Amino acid sequence: IADDVSTSEVNRFLEAGEIDVAQESSRGALVVGTKRDAYLKSGSFSPEAMMGYWGETVAQAKSDGFTGIRATGEATFALGPEPGLDRFIEYEARLADFFPSQPIIALCQYNATRFEPAVLIDILRTHPTAILGDRICPNLYFEPTCLARNPSLAREKLDWMIAQLERARTAEESLATEIQMHREFLCLAAHELRTPL
Repeated sequence: IADDVSTSEVNRFLEAGEIDVAQESSRGALVVGTKRDAYLKSGSFSPEAMMGYWGETVAQAKSDGFTGIRATGEATFALGPEPGLDRFIEYEARLADFFPSQPIIALCQYNATRFEPAVLIDILRTHPTAILGDRICPNLYFEPTCLARNPSLAREKLDWMIAQLERARTAEESLATEIQMHREFLCLAAHELRTPL
C-alpha cells in the first residue's frame, strides 16, 4: 500500500529488483494500491473497516490459489486530515492480535522524519518486532494488545513490565552462562591440543 511513494515508483523499484510487475500483477500475485484503496476507502479511517479489508484480501488470495499474503504499507496516510485517524494506534494494536491468526506476513513502514516522537513511541508499543535500517530487533517495548488499548489497566501493565524485566535479566544470565561454558570448553580443548594424553 503506497503513500509517500507513488504506485508507479513502487513498480519501478520492483522492476529494478527483477520482478516482472506486469506478469505478477496479471496473475494476482502482486497488488500495488494506495491509501484510497485500503486505509481510506470510504474517505475516513476505521479499524473495523481495515479488519474487514484484511479478511477480504486473505479470502481473495485463497480464492486465487495462494496460501496467504505478504503485505507492506506506508503509514504516512495517518498524518492526514481524514476523519477516524485518531483511532490509528488502536488499529495498530488490533493488528498484533489479528495477523498471527491469519496467513499474513506484514511490514508497517514509518518514515521517522515525518512522525512525532510520541506517535513513534505508540508505534513501538504496538509492534512485536521492529526493523531499524537493516537490523531486525525483537521489540522489548511491545505491549500486549489489552494493555496497549486500555490505559486503565495500570496494575496489570506494571506487572507485565516487571515480568519483562525479569525475562530480560534471565535471558542475559543464561547467555552469560553459555558464554562462560563456551570459554571453558575452548580452554580445555586448547590445553588438550597442546598436551595430548
